[in-house]
Amino acid sequence: ALNIPAAPSTPSIEQPPNLELKQLPGNLKYAYLESDEKLQL
Repeated sequence: ALNIPAAPSTPSIEQPPNLELKQLPGNLKYAYLESDEKLQL
């Protein structure tokens, strides 16, 4: 049996992860849902 103490985990609601948001390229103007449907962003 492994005798490793469990580290106390903090819920992500209390401690949100640090996410890096990247700038989208200018050529991404539409999100294609289906072949002929477009959703303008």
